[in-house]
Formats: sequence, structure tokens, C-alpha cells
Amino acid sequence: MSADYGFASRLLHRVALGCRPVARASLEAETLISGSSVPPVTAPVYIAGLARGGTTILLQVLHATGQFRSLCYADMPFVLMPGLWKKVSRGFQRETPEKERAHGDRIRVGTNSPEAFEEVFWRVHCGSEYIRPDGLVPHVPAADIRETYRRYVSLILASDGRPDARYLAKNNNNVLRLPMLKQVFPDAVLLIPWRDPLQQALSLLAQHERFCARHDQDRFSLEYMNWLGHFEFGRGHRPFRFSEPVDTANDSPDMPDYWLKLWIATYRHLLTTAPVDAVFICYERLCRDPVAQFRRIASAANIVCDAESYGGLFQEAAARPVDRFSDDVVERAAEVRDELFRRSIENTTDGKPGGNRTG
Repeated sequence: MSADYGFASRLLHRVALGCRPVARASLEAETLISGSSVPPVTAPVYIAGLARGGTTILLQVLHATGQFRSLCYADMPFVLMPGLWKKVSRGFQRETPEKERAHGDRIRVGTNSPEAFEEVFWRVHCGSEYIRPDGLVPHVPAADIRETYRRYVSLILASDGRPDARYLAKNNNNVLRLPMLKQVFPDAVLLIPWRDPLQQALSLLAQHERFCARHDQDRFSLEYMNWLGHFEFGRGHRPFRFSEPVDTANDSPDMPDYWLKLWIATYRHLLTTAPVDAVFICYERLCRDPVAQFRRIASAANIVCDAESYGGLFQEAAARPVDRFSDDVVERAAEVRDELFRRSIENTTDGKPGGNRTG
């Protein structure tokens, strides 16, 4: 963060994202100037799940098909007025080369890379309803906010200039409001990636440690993540908290069991509350049989593309040793994993979670 944002850039981000009145006013300005000339929203595609489950690479691959408009780094920091900011920044914004993102996970991003920025809308308009000191809770935004969101998505599409582009968003916090999204957009496509529970939990733990160290060195990076509503890990971590309490009372985020319990609670919630047509995707299966699996995903998302050209972009991460979990928590995770397989697009499994578990 320190190398990427100078003083002026940090100040601009603080004003655009950290000041709610300014953020809300930016959307109002965009709405006022656009008038009634906004395109309809047809079959938007939403990617949501627990972090470290393959959501970002799935977003990048779908975006690479050229059939979607997503919020990108070029839209920062005024993500609530994408059309106006595009015009204002045209004279000074320069395309930057792609580089590995701060997660250190081989995913490369640049100016035109899509990212999870739409959460700024929900934080600005109704953050107090679901962002609590001890976590994030499910919520149903009021009708007027839902209508404002519908308009916001139309404005994002209008800023693209392509009449046939569809909206594509990755936002893990949408696990708190998936039924609401289907109410706003009944033809929305919901994609829910998930990963081997033990491996996903360990990946979350590794990222938590990585970002805690970063946040200790750079306060701005913590503020940046908080402004974007990214509470997945780091010093600003706030877990999802559903009607079924997350059993983390005796754990801390520096323990593997904490993250595995969070995995269990999140995917139990999704299995129970996700709309019946939501598409669950096992990331390991996607990596091991990418062409066939991506062809299924493309069909579910109603897009036409050459699956062979995009399937090779999915690469399975090296497995971590998984002997640090409590046996009873592993058993509970396996039960949820088995149900996910039954609901998933691939419907088969060939191993236990974290197949290299010892002990």
C-alpha cells in the first residue's frame, strides 16, 4: 500500500471512501446527470462465498470473456459515480502494468482488473444495519435502498458504453443478502465457489497473518480495507455472524480451528438460505477438470465462450499440511463439505478434506 499510494492519492481515497456524505453525494450527482438514460439490468452475475475460495480468479476469468462490466481499479476511488469519474480522470489516469496483488497468491491486477468494490454502496447506505463491532450479520436493506442499488447497477452499465454488457460482481459480503439480490434482480445468476474446508481455512489463516503484519506497518492499508468493507482478515477482521452462532468463543483468529469453524458456519448458512438456483462450485474440481467445469459455469451464467481458452487459467494451490485441526471440527466440516458436493455443479468427490491430513 505504501508504495502504491502517495499523499495526494491517500487523501483522495480518504475523502471519496472514508467520508460517507461525499460518497453518497457522488452517487446522487451521477444519478442526476444521467437522468433517465440508463440501460436495463439483465441477468447480472454475482460471485460470493467465503474468502480464499476462488472467487477472485473466477471473477477475472468471467470478466476476460469480454461480456461483462465490473467495477475495476480504474473506477477507484469514486466507485459510486463511475461515469463521472471516468470523464474526470481521463486526462490524468494512466494504465498501470499488472503485478501480483498484496495477497501474494499469484493473482495479478492492474488498472483494468475487476475487483470487489460494490460493497462500498452497502457500507455507505446501510452499514450500521450489518456491520457490528464483533462481526457482520445478515440484513435486508429497505425498499428505497434496494431501488437505489438497482439504479446504481444501471449506472455502472451505462458508464461502460456497451449496450449488451452485463453486470458482473464479486462480493463475499453478499453471502449476507443473496435472497435480497434475487428479489431485486430475479434473473440474477448466483455463483458460490467453495474450497476444501481445511485448505480454505489454512489459506484464511495465512492471509490473516500476512495482513496483520501489513496493517501493523501501514495504517492506511487497514483503513483502505475497512472503507471497502473487506473485513475477511487482518487487523480489521470481523467474522460473519449468522442466526446459528459461530462457535469461536474459545478460539482466536491465530488458530486454525477458528477459521474452520467460520467455514462451517458460512457454508451451512449458504446451504440453508441461498436461492434454489444458486450454483455451488468446488474450486478443486474446477482446477482439475477446468474445461468441462468452466463449460458448465458458462452455461449456468448464460454466456457463450470457448471454454478451452479460459479453463487453463484455473490453477490449484499447493496443499498445506493439515494436522493442526481438532478432530471434532474436521468431522463437522466434512459433513458440510459432503452436502456442498451434493449441491455443487460437479456432484462428485474423490477424497476427504485436506487429503494429506496426518495424525
